[in-house]
Amino acid sequence: MTATQNHLLLMTATITPGNAPDLARTDPSARLMDYAQALTFHLTLIDHPLDGIVFVENPDSDVSILRQVVEQQGQANRVEFLCNYGHMTYAEKVERTGNSNCSISPCLIRLWCSKLAMLE
Repeated sequence: MTATQNHLLLMTATITPGNAPDLARTDPSARLMDYAQALTFHLTLIDHPLDGIVFVENPDSDVSILRQVVEQQGQANRVEFLCNYGHMTYAEKVERTGNSNCSISPCLIRLWCSKLAMLE
């Protein structure tokens, strides 16, 4: 038995960055369009070489435009959106962890792996 190898792209987003004093691009509308462009590009890679995309949006922003992009490309069954998994501001994260880098929670990793298993 050979193992099936799936190639998923994990895209993370912060459309509405909130309290991020060192961030240069903070306009949510501009950021949403940036993510839409990136998602549109990466959708062209499904089946060449990607099997799917997991799109994670951090601070509870509306991703309906991004969902429309996916639906218009006929890829709704190949893209999973994960939203609202945390409400911690940038300052709270730094204060709590001492680290300003984004990290993915173990719960999110388990969910992502279960989605990967469903593709097999």
